[in-house]
Amino acid sequence: MTPDNPGLQMHRVDRARELRERERRFQLIADHIDEIIYLATADFSEILYINDAYEEVYGRPVAELDENPTSFVEAAHPEDRARYEEDVERLRADVESGDPRDAYEGEYRIRRDGETRWVTVTRFPVEGEDGNVDRIVGRVQDVTERKRREQEYEQVFNGVTDGITVHDPERGEIVDVNETVCELTGYDREALLGGG
Repeated sequence: MTPDNPGLQMHRVDRARELRERERRFQLIADHIDEIIYLATADFSEILYINDAYEEVYGRPVAELDENPTSFVEAAHPEDRARYEEDVERLRADVESGDPRDAYEGEYRIRRDGETRWVTVTRFPVEGEDGNVDRIVGRVQDVTERKRREQEYEQVFNGVTDGITVHDPERGEIVDVNETVCELTGYDREALLGGG
């Protein structure tokens, strides 16, 4: 069967080639970043796409999301799981009510291979052609190393016997003090930071 309109046929071939090239570029990006990126239905009933970084960060197979699209919550640390679930439910409820925010962010501990890891999660509701949110684009980043450095800083900051005060030179304000400063001055941290 020959096409009635060779120009239309050529346009379709060009569009198909362009689409394949876009998909190839997207796949290259998704395969070479260490963040998780995903696309889900607005109610999280289906994960439409997730890159392989999920397996590295969560230590769980991507295939489990086909069976249970919200199984990622099962990796949450017991002390963070309820908050993780509540954040997902809040997003679902806001989408269902037609009043979602631009982005939903959270930071959670997860358990991977017996180890506690930290992740930051950002979820972006995306409107379809009809103006209603029909997809969620998400980004998950493993921030475990940053959290470890922060904890080390806190241990040093509060573990020394010398008083330490941190000033913001632009504003001329105290932005942090350690426990020793509070003990030496007799003021609590909030009062020294201008809150009391």
